Amino acid sequence: MIRLLLVEDETLFRLGLSRLLSLTGEFLIVGEAGDGEQAIALIAALKPDVVIMDIQMPHMSGIAALQKLRQSGDITPVILITTFDDEESFLLGMRAGASAFLRKDIALEDLTSAIHSAKRRANTASIDYRKDFAKARANQTSLRLARSSRPDIEARN
Repeated sequence: MIRLLLVEDETLFRLGLSRLLSLTGEFLIVGEAGDGEQAIALIAALKPDVVIMDIQMPHMSGIAALQKLRQSGDITPVILITTFDDEESFLLGMRAGASAFLRKDIALEDLTSAIHSAKRRANTASIDYRKDFAKARANQTSLRLARSSRPDIEARN
């Protein structure tokens, strides 16, 4: 069972996501946070296998929290989620070390697949994605990015 921390400021979305993921039987929700500051504290305390974190939250954004985690040496896989098609946020998130960047309207099976992929790569050494940003920019419809074994970035419409 994969241990998850959910970080989302919208309570209804966070609770719904928690229930859906729990119903799969594949995941254990070990904690929930409403902003990036809480997330950093809970990641240190709970040691989740994977974190699912919104990018736009009060007090500290998901991207800022991810940057702080990586600066401190924490390599917990973080999947960033958003409602918006924002190329700048995508690039900032991937540069910060996100395992994936997903829209909130993603299908449950795609989300669970991304979680499993992030978990499998939890112990992978840091990978430099800078060379792949030009490729990602070229695809205006890139909504989902995840690490692959090559390590290229996979894009989905």
